[in-house]
Amino acid sequence: MQTEENRSASSEAERPELHESSGPADLPKRSIEIEISTSYPPEVKHDLAGGEDDPSHTHGYKLSWRPTETHIFVSADGVTMCHVGLVRQTIEISGVPFDVAGTGGVLVRSGERGHGYGRTAMEAAETFVTREWKIGFMLLFCREVLRPWYDALGWRRVLGATWAEQASGPIVMPLESMWKSLTGAPWPDGDVHLRSRPW
Repeated sequence: MQTEENRSASSEAERPELHESSGPADLPKRSIEIEISTSYPPEVKHDLAGGEDDPSHTHGYKLSWRPTETHIFVSADGVTMCHVGLVRQTIEISGVPFDVAGTGGVLVRSGERGHGYGRTAMEAAETFVTREWKIGFMLLFCREVLRPWYDALGWRRVLGATWAEQASGPIVMPLESMWKSLTGAPWPDGDVHLRSRPW
């Protein structure tokens, strides 16, 4: 498990009303905690994934990924229920560089999906990015089957191609690229150049 210096609960003042949430009506309310960490131990990921080696179902794309650097965890009654990872990256669109908060590694505990833990973690990630990094856009990659879930959270599909770095050189990402504005500003038109491996 993570140590206290690496993983700390956000303060009461900084956190929205997330202490108790309810899923379906037959589930009791649960005490919810949001934690921010600089590490994501393999055993935590393995536990969340229920032992599955490829919970995101992306191994088949044979991509080289960049690890996320900041980690948002949602726990219910002391049990970790969801993870969202973040990176800071300066991308380029139509020759213009700008900063994004890359979002990846979204994983809800097997058997606990549909109870709102993923939404809670994504909202906590947005709050962190806005307050701590002061970045106005988030960017992620997902399989098409997951796009409706992100659509419901206010994410939108990147219309141009997304170019990512790989050992063999730049490639067009085979996954959906989705963006979210945290300020209301529009996403620029044009192809996206990550200038990095995907996350």
